[in-house]
Amino acid sequence: MASPLDDLRLPPLNLPKCAIVGCDEMPTEWLPGRATLPACKPHADMFRMDIAEKNYADFLRFLSEQGITDEPLLTDGQEVPATRKCCVPGCEGDVISGIGFAPFKQPSQAWVCKSHYDAANAVGRQQNGERLIRELESRPSQQSDPERLKRQRAIRAACAKHKGKPNYIENVCRQLQQQRVEMSKRWLDEFNRKGLRIEPSDWWEAYKSPIAKARLQKHISRSGALRMTLAKD
Repeated sequence: MASPLDDLRLPPLNLPKCAIVGCDEMPTEWLPGRATLPACKPHADMFRMDIAEKNYADFLRFLSEQGITDEPLLTDGQEVPATRKCCVPGCEGDVISGIGFAPFKQPSQAWVCKSHYDAANAVGRQQNGERLIRELESRPSQQSDPERLKRQRAIRAACAKHKGKPNYIENVCRQLQQQRVEMSKRWLDEFNRKGLRIEPSDWWEAYKSPIAKARLQKHISRSGALRMTLAKD
């Protein structure tokens, strides 16, 4: 049955897109660290994970500067105030503040007393969200590799199809070779210098070689997790 909409058309629309290069998903929120950049949920979640991981590493570093080498005791953050304890093992100081490391750590909440407040406060001053934004903005463009976006999309599609199944990376390489997706010229030059001479789309042949296997494993794993680069205006 025909629909009244069948003959209707819209002109090209300048709809908002995720700020990450190559991502065509509709944005649902702002990127953590910059409330002016739209993001789809998968990329926003990646930002949150990366920022939380950096924050936790900084927290451990600042605690170590106070002579504390034991891992902090994290909680789920649901304790009533009277039962909260400083996260530093053996510390009995009264809690005055806290900092969270979700989603990187679960449980994620670190409560701190006055003696250890400076370590938590210093984490916020690192501005790891803004640092991540600047890092992605400064990444060089990939115009010298015109197949890059096509390759990324093909890898992500293959990852989505095979992830969680036996021989995951192997099957991704087989699919990319069948689709004749070309590898980076930089990789091919590197493989050639090391004695591996293959056609640009020989992913499976490359994966079987010790010369190329580790690089392909690393790249496919990262691409399957949506590696991020910010779009330029």
